[in-house]
Amino acid sequence: MFRFIMPDPQLGIRGQTEKLLLQFRHFLDSEQLKEIYELLKVDQESFRHVYNGRKAFDGRIIETQAMKPLESLEEVRYDLYPLLDELGFFGINQPVMPGKNRMLILAGSLSACYRRVRCVYDCFREDALTIDGLTCFRPINPIERKNSPLFSGCDTEFGAMSDAFAEIFKLSLTDIEDYFQSDRNLNSV
Repeated sequence: MFRFIMPDPQLGIRGQTEKLLLQFRHFLDSEQLKEIYELLKVDQESFRHVYNGRKAFDGRIIETQAMKPLESLEEVRYDLYPLLDELGFFGINQPVMPGKNRMLILAGSLSACYRRVRCVYDCFREDALTIDGLTCFRPINPIERKNSPLFSGCDTEFGAMSDAFAEIFKLSLTDIEDYFQSDRNLNSV
């Protein structure tokens, strides 16, 4: 399985950058990615145009939660899964190296926040120094709330992540405030 790994900080900025660029190049030149392009009848350049599902025909940007599944992908769905798995898109929740004791949870949709925090909780180790959540104040889309089996009174991704940490790790929410006042259009926030 392909995994991106943060290079050793002792390499300095230039050394870390070079190591990261090598990983990116390895990913972009991988046989699995080439096979995906072949299945989808695109190349590296055309992929972002053909499969940019967020761009509507009239030029508007569609929120991710409001996107409809692409029927054209159904015929190659089961050919894509093993390739995507090899590229690290599934089952990548366990630390790649033993002895890692800092965890960073990336937020996402309402239900993704809960799933990711739950996954970290399930593999929580006593020697963990920090468990952090990286999130933003993206408003929770009504479609997202409707499609989630969870109910959260939060308005934002920050609130969803905070609620997930509080519920799963049995923490207090007394120091957390999720007050959002803005245009709900993400492009205006």
